Amino acid sequence: MGTSLRNFRSALNTEFIQSNKDHHNKLKLPPREYPRITKSEWQEFVDRMLGTEFQKAELGVSIKEIDRSQLWLMARKNSSGGYEDDVQQVAKKIEDLKSQVEQTPFTVMESMTF
Repeated sequence: MGTSLRNFRSALNTEFIQSNKDHHNKLKLPPREYPRITKSEWQEFVDRMLGTEFQKAELGVSIKEIDRSQLWLMARKNSSGGYEDDVQQVAKKIEDLKSQVEQTPFTVMESMTF
């Protein structure tokens, strides 16, 4: 259901909004092909799609960088906010490696020429 909704929104954005973003008068009403979309829902959707936050995300500009290991852990949290035993072992290893990286000073080496 979530994937279908995301695909539908993407299609609406591509077909109707992005192709008419310089013609705001064409974006005042929802497309005739979709009579169940109310005027207020359409206006909210258009505002969101043309907003600066969405445009930044579309261009690949990250608003907040999140470490991949954090994403991995967040995706595996159970309903109580903890981890299953197998994930807990990996979470501990990630924590240990992060603390090692933070404690280990690193030096920048000059580029080597051959």
